[in-house]
Amino acid sequence: MISIEGATKKSYRVGAVVAAIHFVLSWVVIVHIGSNRPDALWQMEWFVFFIPDLPVALFWLWLIRVIPDIAIERLPEPICYTSDFLIPAFVFGVVSPVLWYFIPPLYSAYRSRHPRWHYYDMK
Repeated sequence: MISIEGATKKSYRVGAVVAAIHFVLSWVVIVHIGSNRPDALWQMEWFVFFIPDLPVALFWLWLIRVIPDIAIERLPEPICYTSDFLIPAFVFGVVSPVLWYFIPPLYSAYRSRHPRWHYYDMK
């Protein structure tokens, strides 16, 4: 297990729960997109993750510009598209839950190093 100095055990548990919820919800969307016949706007279903996963979503937008769009002909549609299905599925289904696992411990470690100050402490 990767340990972050100053993070509490509770923050790891919260991170694990949030990451598990995000993992399940993202894979429900991934399976839904992959198993249904694509319509004209099926790519827009990825934008459900855009606001809660903003740093990862910006990485996704950069990544689909860098990696060329390749259609893998042996896979069924829409799974065959790299920039429309495979890259977003990896980014939102794998990378983003890992990020959500580490956000609570990082915040906990930050708060342990920088305790809150109050108005009464300024006297």
